Amino acid sequence: MGISISEENQEQINRKVESGKYRSPDDVIAKALELLNEHEDKLAQELVEVRAKVQEGINQLARGEFVECTDETLGNLLEEIESEALSDLELQRPSAD
Repeated sequence: MGISISEENQEQINRKVESGKYRSPDDVIAKALELLNEHEDKLAQELVEVRAKVQEGINQLARGEFVECTDETLGNLLEEIESEALSDLELQRPSAD
């Protein structure tokens, strides 16, 4: 099977072989394909997880498990988050003993 590879990619493959880490261009390409497959598998799994979370959110809405957010409740929530973050920072700060 003949494959066309750009000059830039050929140079990258040659550098990898010349580094001694790979025995041949085939080894470089095999490793690249292995990593590509791992990456695609990870993305597919993340997509499954995101879809499950979206479905859970839809189910919660259908069951009435939500809080209506207004400008006031959002402001209160942001203040609470800020307060907790500042408290956490205070706890992490070394004492001046």
